[in-house]
Amino acid sequence: MSFILAKKYKDKIRVFADNKMTIEPNDELSLIKYIGEGAYRNIKSLGVIKNVIINNDLCICSAGILEDYNKLLAYIDDKKPSFDDICDKALQINIESNNQTDFIICLVNLNSIIVEVKDYKKQEVDSSWIGSKACFEKFQSLHLSDDILHNQLYSCENNIESQLYAGTKDSWYFSETLRANVDNSVGNVVIECSSSDHKFYYSELITSISKLRIVDPNGRLSIYDDAFDGGYTYQVFESTNNYKMYIYQLNCGIEYCPCIDDSKYDHLRLPKLDHCSMDEFKKKHNC
Repeated sequence: MSFILAKKYKDKIRVFADNKMTIEPNDELSLIKYIGEGAYRNIKSLGVIKNVIINNDLCICSAGILEDYNKLLAYIDDKKPSFDDICDKALQINIESNNQTDFIICLVNLNSIIVEVKDYKKQEVDSSWIGSKACFEKFQSLHLSDDILHNQLYSCENNIESQLYAGTKDSWYFSETLRANVDNSVGNVVIECSSSDHKFYYSELITSISKLRIVDPNGRLSIYDDAFDGGYTYQVFESTNNYKMYIYQLNCGIEYCPCIDDSKYDHLRLPKLDHCSMDEFKKKHNC
């Protein structure tokens, strides 16, 4: 399961997504056999990008079956179709999956456009959510509980500053929704992309993943095998293409890109690790 939200703020679009990767048990075993337990553990720990920036003005999001997401990304990467053709293909996949896989397709060239594909139909909207209903209800409760702030923000819909501030608040609401863990099939790391000057980009940030140590019945603390188990601090670099980050504790950079030679997953943006200094990583990956 996933939780993804896309919303217009005047002529800009912001897209928020979790990063948890879920694979069916049978596919999981075959993937481990193919890429190895270590590589698979990295993918499980670091997740997958569910709001993929295709080019400057196009962002493709999906919640549901990963193989279906891969189908749409493969179609886009290989065929270079028009925006309308992409939306039609997404609807076809949604129907063929019996409505198990939904999509949000965002375009920011001359106009800002969000197309939602779910429930066997496609429609242009100002905002869209797909994935976990429990997460959306939590997001809404956080949003609506702050009535005074809500009224202040939306009493002047033409005020650009209030619209941008609304986007900042939605970012916080989304983050708090994931932290609340109302649906354990949804990840707790927020991947956010925004548009500016008709271009999508992943924002630069420095943040930490913290995890509590587990105490066993004998009162002993569990020992973590690596930074993924015990938490870590990482930096995300601003990027208009692949999502790129650096984990300090591992002295390792990560670029999310197609990196698995398997027809079910070969177009997904998955973590590719590069063990090097931050300066080396930034130079090699144009950060």
